[in-house]
Amino acid sequence: MPTYLRKDGGTISCSPRQFIRGVLPYGMWTCADGREVLFDRYYEPLYQRYPGRAPTPVDPWERVQWDSQIWFYGDGAPELAKLKASRKALEDWGVLDQAMGAAEQLEKDSRVH
Repeated sequence: MPTYLRKDGGTISCSPRQFIRGVLPYGMWTCADGREVLFDRYYEPLYQRYPGRAPTPVDPWERVQWDSQIWFYGDGAPELAKLKASRKALEDWGVLDQAMGAAEQLEKDSRVH
């Protein structure tokens, strides 16, 4: 099983598919100013959008001060359902192609062995 280097310097051993699922949206935070932020399985921010504005990538190191959060799937959901929920969030935000390309590139770049 491949080992990957995480953004925080730690490593994780998992299949490429599991790695990609881990860096796709897991949920969304809503902030006091109306900003919405998609976050991944590691609770690292991915994309943000303000009301009436297009989504943009967000600094993955930012500590987001959120007021509420939702999750797109539960831990017990089948793998396919998890992937579909992540893809739906990206489609709804209009960043599917951009995010999937970034996730696949990150999988390649992060592979330790």
